[in-house]
Amino acid sequence: MNEIDVHAALERFARTRDFSVLTRFLSDDVELRTTMAAVAPTITECKGRGKVIDHLNGGGRSAPATPAAGAEITGDGNRFVVIDDVDVRIPFAGVVTRDTCAVVFEMRDGAITRIVIHHELAASLQPLPQRTSARRRATLDARTHGASRAA
Repeated sequence: MNEIDVHAALERFARTRDFSVLTRFLSDDVELRTTMAAVAPTITECKGRGKVIDHLNGGGRSAPATPAAGAEITGDGNRFVVIDDVDVRIPFAGVVTRDTCAVVFEMRDGAITRIVIHHELAASLQPLPQRTSARRRATLDARTHGASRAA
């Protein structure tokens, strides 16, 4: 794989948050780890090209992100980091919030071998509105806390 093509794809991803521009550069044994630091941290992990692509396309019920500001991208050839503010839809809570997101790409032989996505949501999430029923709040709390214990 051409290193220049990988760098161009990473820069395009930084501008658009479109993971599809990166799929041809994923290694067969690529690993993905997603963390969301909210009330309780949640961690999702998967391994293998097909599973990672499925997760990044929403099959893992990931929270899609839309760039909200200019991204910063840094790297040294083996590791690239994209940091920016993004608008994230939180499916289980039914809200959209802006947070700081870091995406780390680790490379080997011109292929992406590991992706780590970290959303820092704790500061941006507001308490559920009072109009939300007690039953709904309890369900959302159970999902959030249950997901963090399972990780």
